[in-house]
Amino acid sequence: MTQHDAWIEAIVLFQTIREGNQPAAKRLLDSSSSRDEVVEGLLSMLGVFLRSQKPAELDHFITTAHRAGPPPKFGARPYLPPLP
Repeated sequence: MTQHDAWIEAIVLFQTIREGNQPAAKRLLDSSSSRDEVVEGLLSMLGVFLRSQKPAELDHFITTAHRAGPPPKFGARPYLPPLP
């Protein structure tokens, strides 16, 4: 897989997670022949995205994550499509 291919997979993974479809995102990542490169691309996108957010909102999110504790194993949540 080329670096470009891994980048495209990272973008698709980001979109799939954004849609809330954890089972599909997990399948995509598990089937990737360049898992490390895809994760690195995803983390790069996440970093860019986080830097574009308001610091107070991120602080609130981080505080909430600490209070909530660990979520269920990734991919365990069923896909629930958004309401129309």
